[in-house]
Amino acid sequence: MTHTILEIVLYSLVCLGIYHLLLAKTALHRIKRFYLLFALLLSVAIPFIDIDRPSSSNELFVATETITQPIAFSLDNFSNKRKPSEARPNLGEATIAQESSRLAETTPKKQISSYSVLSYAYTLVVLVLFIRLIRHISLLFRRVKNSEHLDYKGARIVLLKEATSPFSFLNYIFIHQSDFSQKETFDELLTHELAHIKQRHTLDILLVELFKTVLWFNPFFHFYGKAIRQNHEYLADAEVIKKHQNISNYQKLLFQFIKRGQSIPHTLASPFNYSFTQKRF
Repeated sequence: MTHTILEIVLYSLVCLGIYHLLLAKTALHRIKRFYLLFALLLSVAIPFIDIDRPSSSNELFVATETITQPIAFSLDNFSNKRKPSEARPNLGEATIAQESSRLAETTPKKQISSYSVLSYAYTLVVLVLFIRLIRHISLLFRRVKNSEHLDYKGARIVLLKEATSPFSFLNYIFIHQSDFSQKETFDELLTHELAHIKQRHTLDILLVELFKTVLWFNPFFHFYGKAIRQNHEYLADAEVIKKHQNISNYQKLLFQFIKRGQSIPHTLASPFNYSFTQKRF
């Protein structure tokens, strides 16, 4: 089990290193998204792939059998020639057998006990993290239930009473009421969030959070999540620039919302004023 854990950590580190070495600074954002998700899955799958390797064990066995056969035959003849009276009883056999039996009974129990403790500890951490994940999802759906919402270009706009930066989750865009009333001014903002929804970025985030929950011992999954989120922002920015073609106005809009607070868990949503905003220009 320890060997498998180390392999998962090692392979995830190698794949992440390749990403930062070859892809991180490029503009191939769609390829980067595919690579990060594929590398995430591959780093977990590789340790469980069993590849059968050809071996020459059969040849060695034949050679060993040829050598030992005459020896076994001679020993059998020698033992048959001895008289029964010549066999000497080994007085320590009973003691050795009892000691071996005692060790065989006690040692596995200690191993099973330590393994059980580790299993319980691992399961407890997974349970706590899973409850935390479910809680964050339920908080978002509670906001949907308790807030006014309406249809907008294939998505659902959730109008919030508190002044917060816009963010998206699944098919929902959470936005302050006054900001949505000025949607002509903040049209780039809504285009940005619609890009997150149409490209299903929430599914990527949920996948990463699930990996971080089940395989919490791997610290590199946090860096995968960071890289995936940053790439999501690049993809959404590309859609905004493609549609509006006004980079300077979009930059001002980004820095306007970067000062706002965020009252939702960053682990699940795609917030407009994400911390990578300054790196995107």
